[in-house]
Amino acid sequence: MILAPIRYGIFWTVLRGFKNSDEDGEGYETVYDTQAGVLMENPILSWPALEELVESDGPIPLVTTEVEAVSLRGEDRPLEEVIPVNHDRTGDADILAAKNVYESEKTEASEQMHEAVERTARLSYRIKGGTIGFEKEREFRAEGMSLLRPEGITLGGWPVVMGSPFCRAISDE
Repeated sequence: MILAPIRYGIFWTVLRGFKNSDEDGEGYETVYDTQAGVLMENPILSWPALEELVESDGPIPLVTTEVEAVSLRGEDRPLEEVIPVNHDRTGDADILAAKNVYESEKTEASEQMHEAVERTARLSYRIKGGTIGFEKEREFRAEGMSLLRPEGITLGGWPVVMGSPFCRAISDE
């Protein structure tokens, strides 16, 4: 699953590979399934540049889906097992990876949302208030995380949940 913010919403794409039996039923061939879209609150009805971006044999249909949205609080918990993300590759100096500290049972959410939070071991957190260089930070504390679960998007039959966790940097300076 690839997610990226764009001007109109969240761009998502899924590539799945699986084995499918051939016509004889004796062997298997690798088959790929792809899905992509832009998750937006107010869909635009005309997007002329979309045909240039996505190969298509005809018009690209707009599909609507219900989206479950939940916000979790980080309860100002200190993050554990913090690993800085390689900024040379991403160009982002305000991202780190750490253990998931969120608890979903404190919210009214679907079972799919609860399971997604419970089964996720590590997250990439966006840092608020940090300095340049992780050696200057004493610790990082969890803030809020917003979660979105579009009903129409699945990965191998499993629901896809998109999360945006934030943390706060505490420095000695």
